[in-house]
Amino acid sequence: MSALEVRLAEAAAEAAASTELVASLKDAQLRLTADFENFRKRMVRRMLRSRGCILASRGQLSAAHTLSAWPKLAPTVDGL
Repeated sequence: MSALEVRLAEAAAEAAASTELVASLKDAQLRLTADFENFRKRMVRRMLRSRGCILASRGQLSAAHTLSAWPKLAPTVDGL
């Protein structure tokens, strides 16, 4: 094997190692982002519960907003 072939093989191995490192760092970043989002959602739920607004899901939050808005809209709908 010539020196050029040896250097080419070393460069290929280094590129493969770099690719693996980038993939593992991306995976770690994705997991940290997901953990942070879960933490943020958990803190929002705790804050709502501590204020007496016990809501289990976004659907219930939408329903709560709809129900609170309905009395304001009822005269408009009745006028149609």
